[in-house]
Amino acid sequence: MTDPNRWKVDELIDALRESANETASLVKSSPLETVEGQAADVLTEWRDTLQLIADGAPQAREVAKNALKITD
Repeated sequence: MTDPNRWKVDELIDALRESANETASLVKSSPLETVEGQAADVLTEWRDTLQLIADGAPQAREVAKNALKITD
């Protein structure tokens, strides 16, 4: 059972990007250089990959392996 208080992935990504923008403005860097920005990018890629697999992507195993390469 999914926790009803759990954030939806898109909401979490949006919150991370907002936090990345705030952090970046404080430290005068790019939002993509923050932990929050990196986390948002990873979650976006994984969300998109899971959607491809759910939609019946051919060679789903390879699609998943490619998405996990960012963890190396």
